[in-house]
Amino acid sequence: MKKKKYLAIFMAMSMATATAPVTALADGADTTGTESGTENDAANQVTADEWTSFIEETGLGQTTVPGSELKYSEVPEIHKAMADGYSAIWGAKTNAAGATALETAKANLLTTTKNYVQFLLDTAKDIAVGDTAYQIPDAAYNTAKDAIANATTVADVLGAYNTALEAQTTYTYDAQPYVDQWTAFIEETDLGHTIVPGSEMKYSEVPAIQKAMADGYSAIWGTKTNAAGATALETAKAKSADNNKKLCAVLAGYSKGYYGWRCNIPHSC
Repeated sequence: MKKKKYLAIFMAMSMATATAPVTALADGADTTGTESGTENDAANQVTADEWTSFIEETGLGQTTVPGSELKYSEVPEIHKAMADGYSAIWGAKTNAAGATALETAKANLLTTTKNYVQFLLDTAKDIAVGDTAYQIPDAAYNTAKDAIANATTVADVLGAYNTALEAQTTYTYDAQPYVDQWTAFIEETDLGHTIVPGSEMKYSEVPAIQKAMADGYSAIWGTKTNAAGATALETAKAKSADNNKKLCAVLAGYSKGYYGWRCNIPHSC
């Protein structure tokens, strides 16, 4: 029950920020050719019918994206791949070109579906809804990822994702370990013990550096999953290092002409 709640909320949020889906393939694709017609219209109609049959066999128009009311065929990227297939087929001038367009459309639809489902898998791997965190175990995630990459049919792609979701579990997230790592990192920089040359102020007391430290804590405490906590920690470290280098450059500019001066911000110069 919790899993279903997560999926419903997750898909509602992700789809709400996406491009509004088209509800019918015919809205964006010509499945019957142009009114003016071409010499190859009859052959192209046969090929277009084959494309329609292929799409129907994938089940994308009947299969709902887990946790949403959206069919896979209504996902903008997938819908476009279907429409592009019709456009390419109807643009063919020879039977050979039509056949090539059909095979290309099939490959493109499979690739597009893989990319979208991999996005869903990556997002579902470690995500929070409210105060509850959900994760797909590494083994299940990696198995699904490999299955998606090596799939030769749309059915295999969707099946791999559904199998991964079955392995999804909840866990209690604690940001404290990441906070502790941030504290340890700050202490290792020695910014709290190193004096700014020509002053009695420690580097940790410099407003810009102090803010970077505080921002790191705020970002980490604001996370709700292990993945987010790890990302926030690495981002805080990178911002701290960049901030220190900029400060070092400023101090170097002020200190030109002072014999023997050098930047003494640890790990920054």
